Amino acid sequence: TAGANVGFGLELFGKELNDLGLSASIGSFSLFYNNYRGLGMSAGANLAFNSAMGAKGSFTAGIGLQSNSQSGITISPTFEFQYKSKFAETLGAESSGFRLNSGFSTRTGLQGLSINSVGRMKAKDDDKNTKSSGVSAISNDYSGISFAHQAYTPATNIPFTSYQFSFNLKPGTELFGNHPNLSFGGFYSRQYIAKADTTQLFPAYGYLYYQNAKSLSNALLDYNREKELMYHAHPPIPHIAIPSYTYDIYSITAEGSGGMFRPYRGDIGYMRDASVKSKSGDGSISLDLGAGNLVHAGADVRVNVATTENTLWRESNLMTPQIPFRSSDSTFEAVYFKNPAEKTIN
Repeated sequence: TAGANVGFGLELFGKELNDLGLSASIGSFSLFYNNYRGLGMSAGANLAFNSAMGAKGSFTAGIGLQSNSQSGITISPTFEFQYKSKFAETLGAESSGFRLNSGFSTRTGLQGLSINSVGRMKAKDDDKNTKSSGVSAISNDYSGISFAHQAYTPATNIPFTSYQFSFNLKPGTELFGNHPNLSFGGFYSRQYIAKADTTQLFPAYGYLYYQNAKSLSNALLDYNREKELMYHAHPPIPHIAIPSYTYDIYSITAEGSGGMFRPYRGDIGYMRDASVKSKSGDGSISLDLGAGNLVHAGADVRVNVATTENTLWRESNLMTPQIPFRSSDSTFEAVYFKNPAEKTIN
């Protein structure tokens, strides 16, 4: 994918309008070409409002609109409200409130809805507050509830290698701290399968044979996950998805008889995805120029190389060696069949 974009913006004393909480960021227009999907166009705009309600709290609302000829229209509203109350002060907090985020696409529908309680903690030691006032650590998400997550289906992923590069030039005038500017940019990205990754082997195992995949890192297990979400340490989301075994249900029909039965496992076990590692690299160069009664110039160069790996949870996992899937032997039956309503002891 390669393309170019153009936009218009305004800075006041080095700050974007959004940073100042005044109103809006004017959108940009992009023209690009993808060798799978062909020529495409996109345009977007963001409208934001940030109001500080005296010493009582703050109110922030915004909406983002992105139109793409290949992926449709995406609308992303946000809403945040923080209020200083006596109840919050009794908990050692400077303020408390809530945040609501959502997204809607004309192609895929509702993409997600999350509600978080937010607040600012205030330490009793004034020195700590002084040291923390300039960093984001003083602002915390206390808790959150997310809705409308996409369903999960086990799948094999080919390890891709990708790299991308972008360039942006932002020339404009500089008049008494005001910097109206145009931005011109270009980008190029490529994703491909390296020669060593063109052949992949993913042996698949269902409910009856989970134990046979114990020593195979590339095994694909048949299972499902509920409440699929990403683990975060900061802000804290210390929960992972709930795995569900996907056993088959069998039915029997005969003269004078009928019913259903299913397999049961005699162990606990743990689920995981097949091991896949992807590699990526990206670089960017940005130039900012302003001239008038004042002159300013700036440059930003970034290079990143990263790998993304999806594999078994190994480090600091004390549960793994305790509850693996077990194979049948003379005293243990890994899998047995039973009618769910059968009145026998396990």
